[in-house]
Amino acid sequence: MPAFARAAQALGLEPQAARYSRLESAVEKRKQEKVAHPPVVERSDIMPGVMATRAAWQRVASAGAGVVILAAFLLAASGRWMRGLQARRLSASLVQVLGSSDYRRIIIGGVVIPFLAHSLAEWLIPTASLPDTTDPGLVAALRFGALAAAILTLPALLAFRQLGLHLERLSWSKTSVAAVAASATMTAFAAASGYTLSMPAWVIGWAFVIVLSGVVFINLLFGVLVTPRRDALQFLTWTRSLLPAYATGLLLLAILVPFHHARDKHWTKLNVLTKIEAGVPAMNRYEYQVENQLRNELLELLDAKP
Repeated sequence: MPAFARAAQALGLEPQAARYSRLESAVEKRKQEKVAHPPVVERSDIMPGVMATRAAWQRVASAGAGVVILAAFLLAASGRWMRGLQARRLSASLVQVLGSSDYRRIIIGGVVIPFLAHSLAEWLIPTASLPDTTDPGLVAALRFGALAAAILTLPALLAFRQLGLHLERLSWSKTSVAAVAASATMTAFAAASGYTLSMPAWVIGWAFVIVLSGVVFINLLFGVLVTPRRDALQFLTWTRSLLPAYATGLLLLAILVPFHHARDKHWTKLNVLTKIEAGVPAMNRYEYQVENQLRNELLELLDAKP
């Protein structure tokens, strides 16, 4: 029996003793349950905060993907300065076999289609169905990493194939359709795994992203540093054909950064539930409502609610 209840009972105040006993047990129970009737939170109250968080991670991930494409662009562009004047001039002449239709195939198939597919998925898939993880940045990075891997890999394969079609008489090897399809399938799986709750799918998705991106970077890096003189002409011609596609991908990803930043600011303004406000004596409005509800419930127990 609580101390106040024992004292009241010793004084013969049985009603007060019973009241103190009820109050003590109710307070202990309330400590465990916190608030018996917490404020009702609607979906419309939660979604602005969820969307703001998602937009913030999309902004960061799109910037990261842009850095990856920029690195590849700089490597491809720097290759021409690592070889002799003769190889540079010959590669500049050979790359002219690619016409506007060839560049359209490379850019549309390797950049525009993956970008549109990614954007549609990010826009159309409901936020409520996205993975609920302790690290939402990880799955956002996976989805944008898959986009970066597609922009790195598909133009590289398509450009090599188009050059092979035009320079077949010069014994220029060309990429098979199966290799292009396999790379597209792997990047699509990696992107789709970012919308699931499957840890094995995440692991496989990240493996695809790392392997595909790594192959392109290894080819570019080794081509710049250690390509034999006899293969320099082919390498320089290939890297020249990549620059328009990589520049297009870099431009599209650069546009996404301010776009998602604007979305983040828009949803943050609408987020009144967890917004920190100077006039609210708590971490946020919801915690303030919970504290008020707890105070009212305790006052009810004391029969002293104003």
